[in-house]
Amino acid sequence: MTVSLVRAGTTGDSDGSYHQILSAEQEPQVGLTFGVWRMAPGTGATLVSRDSETAALVFSGSGTLAANGQVVAFARPDWLETAPTVLHCCAGDSIEATNHGDQVAEVFVVQTPNPSRFASRFYRPGDVQIEHRGQGILQDTCHRIVRLVFDDSNGPPESKLVLGEVVNFAGRWSSYPPHSHPQPEIYYYRFSPANGYGHGELGDEVFKIQSGDLLAITQNRSHCQVSAPGYNMYYLWAVRHLEGSRYKGFEFDPQHVWTLQRK
Repeated sequence: MTVSLVRAGTTGDSDGSYHQILSAEQEPQVGLTFGVWRMAPGTGATLVSRDSETAALVFSGSGTLAANGQVVAFARPDWLETAPTVLHCCAGDSIEATNHGDQVAEVFVVQTPNPSRFASRFYRPGDVQIEHRGQGILQDTCHRIVRLVFDDSNGPPESKLVLGEVVNFAGRWSSYPPHSHPQPEIYYYRFSPANGYGHGELGDEVFKIQSGDLLAITQNRSHCQVSAPGYNMYYLWAVRHLEGSRYKGFEFDPQHVWTLQRK
């Protein structure tokens, strides 16, 4: 059985180095590599993969992302209110990130093996699709913000990734009702305040989630999340398309689908 919870914690390094949390090579059933860049003010870093496509998502800070002669500025002071800037590149492209602000900048990096070529693309905050799910049902106990960066509707057809974020409000649920899909997925979590926690359901298993943890979702297991009262929860989500089975959505757990009815 593959890994489920990676208790990585947050890294204190801010020298531009890349901190890998999950490896597609070590966990082929997941097939996704995930890591975090933390850059101190005035520093930068370069990342290139010869065999994997890469999505670099700005979590915090201000600076620039660059690839193939294109440069885009980013500024993300708060993940609760601001959507991300994202750079998506194919294998072989070089991504450069530079921190021009006065605080540490963090960039989340998602990769999956893919030899196909496609043009690099920037997704600015205005390009991100924002949906308030769960609003108006169940006393808003599962109201959350879902931000879709790219999927088959707006991303390159050669890509093997789907990427987005969720803002799970304090004391509420998300990914609810529980749902499943055959394609592997990862959730990477942060909290505000940072010492917060929540719980993640994966089939019949329940994991206590803290800032910096990663949950790997495989084997078509159903999943949903809840954040502790007082603590807003963030998670990046990334899905890997399977050969002959691209991600088109999910199926709700039949015994809980009734909760979607508005009364």
